[in-house]
Amino acid sequence: MTQAMGVNSLAQSITGWQQVYDQLTPGPFHGALNELLMGPVQLFMESSSRALVQTCKTWPQAVWFGVPVRPQQISHIEGTPIEADMVAVRSGHAEFQLTTPNDFGFFGVVVQTDTLQRYTAEEGGAELLSQALSRPVLKVTDAAIETFRWWLTQTLQTIAVMPDTLAPHALEHLLDDTLSRLGFLLTQQELQPRETVATQHARRVMQRVRDYVVAHNDQCVKVHDLCAQLGISRRALQDCFHKTMGCTPKAYLSAFGLNAARRALEQATPEQTTVSDIATRYGFWHLSQFAADYRRFFGELPSQTLRERRPLAHR
Repeated sequence: MTQAMGVNSLAQSITGWQQVYDQLTPGPFHGALNELLMGPVQLFMESSSRALVQTCKTWPQAVWFGVPVRPQQISHIEGTPIEADMVAVRSGHAEFQLTTPNDFGFFGVVVQTDTLQRYTAEEGGAELLSQALSRPVLKVTDAAIETFRWWLTQTLQTIAVMPDTLAPHALEHLLDDTLSRLGFLLTQQELQPRETVATQHARRVMQRVRDYVVAHNDQCVKVHDLCAQLGISRRALQDCFHKTMGCTPKAYLSAFGLNAARRALEQATPEQTTVSDIATRYGFWHLSQFAADYRRFFGELPSQTLRERRPLAHR
């Protein structure tokens, strides 16, 4: 079990992933990761105390399947809700975005594409895999996902407290069991929900929002800047945020800037950089207000973050 007190160290802790996490709700952050690598397969359970926007990219030439630990909590992938009977699915070809609520846990299963294709072909499920990869979420039967969730819980809990189970023969058995259970899950697909025109529009708008904010992260982007850039009304922009992220545009922009400044403070050298340097770099010109907002959001002053410098985890 890897404990990660900071949001940025948690983002960097999952082996082989490229990730940036932005904390959406204020308060000290606590996260944890329980991970197991088995050659072409990775199992993990990640937990986070605060709502996050996670920009993620899994292993190249691999497929990720994500299952919320508690089905009653709704998260989103690329603006699409991951409901109780759904599995999130993404390949390593491109990054994707997850939005998760407070006190959230996520199971992850990553399988190298060639391993997965070979296994499903042997079991006659190649077409099912192709169908699964065509959508951000896969709707399956309640019984199938509950069984899969229970198995993931038991497996990762057992490995965390019983390291002897990592013997080579046990890993080989677990690898086969993982592929078998994942293959069975693919056979339990139900009629997939159709994405509405409104949802498609909201997702496209949010992609443009993300691209614009990232490209202008050295500026203090305002809501009216987004509206002008996207050519939509403030009300329409708010509706898109509500559908896909569950927060307001103003809250998102504030969180994005504060998180970017925090990452820079964590990686800076105190003897060579000041809080003022970093604050102004990200468009915060009123330093006292920046310090107050930063403390409210992260539970400490920016000067404390700079002084304590938390090195990012090695993967």
